Amino acid sequence: MNANDVERRGIELAMQLITRSVSPGSPVIDTNDARNRVFLQRAIGDYLILHEPTRQWHSLDVKTEAKYTGNLFVESWSNKTANRHARDGWIFTLGSDWLVMVYLDVRSVFIVDLPKLKNWCVVEGRMLDYREATVHRYQDGEQKNRTTGHLVPWAVLVETIGFKCYQQQDGEWVKCILPDTRRRESA
Repeated sequence: MNANDVERRGIELAMQLITRSVSPGSPVIDTNDARNRVFLQRAIGDYLILHEPTRQWHSLDVKTEAKYTGNLFVESWSNKTANRHARDGWIFTLGSDWLVMVYLDVRSVFIVDLPKLKNWCVVEGRMLDYREATVHRYQDGEQKNRTTGHLVPWAVLVETIGFKCYQQQDGEWVKCILPDTRRRESA
């Protein structure tokens, strides 16, 4: 599975859950369809939705990983190489209301209040307490860029900032604290 397949499958899974809370008849606005999509992607993320219970617009960004490791990869640098200056990672640049993190193998979706996560990671500096890692390969080839970030355990985040976790089990969405890893799918 290449990076585009991972992203496409993650968005499909996330949208199955997210569209349940969208106001009836309201569009889910994909910022990739906008003329100024590069600006919108950085400013508000991937999608705008009208949340049914609150009737307020929310912005969200979807990130996908093929495999659940128990950690959130908090990107601090994007396109980091020895010969080129890196760009700030999404933890510094993304301005959405919600981070939607998808793990395909356990069919799980985490919904995180991004301003709370940014405050904890950046303002409080807590992401620096965790191991830094560089990601540059998918199973069948190169990722589009090399990213560096910190591996923050979800078990720590559940105790510090909180989040919502849902796992698809037998076609139904079940709220969970952390995913049941016995329910892994082959990729």
